[in-house]
Amino acid sequence: MRAALALTLLAVVHPADDPKAVAAATDYLVQSQHPDGSWDCLLDIPAWDYHWSSWYQLAAPVKFNPGDLLYVECHWDNTAAHQPPVKGVQPAPRDLHWATAEEMCAGLALFTDTWP
Repeated sequence: MRAALALTLLAVVHPADDPKAVAAATDYLVQSQHPDGSWDCLLDIPAWDYHWSSWYQLAAPVKFNPGDLLYVECHWDNTAAHQPPVKGVQPAPRDLHWATAEEMCAGLALFTDTWP
């Protein structure tokens, strides 16, 4: 998302409707990129656990100026060893698809148009 006007970011969330949907995720990163090309890390979870799908209130509000970009990045491990067992059987690695029944990378953000 690229800001069209000045906004204040208060929190970010990784939503998981179904734990199976993010079971293969290994990390989760939220950053902002400014028009000059510089980056700020807002949330970095290098060892993701799907039980952590929740709101993350930032330690301090972050000002987004016009042209700033909100960037979300996730990675997955879909090797056989990382697949959740199905009826007690370890499934083989498989391709993942973008759907809540498969795997997703999403980031919701709570913005306000006022600066505290």
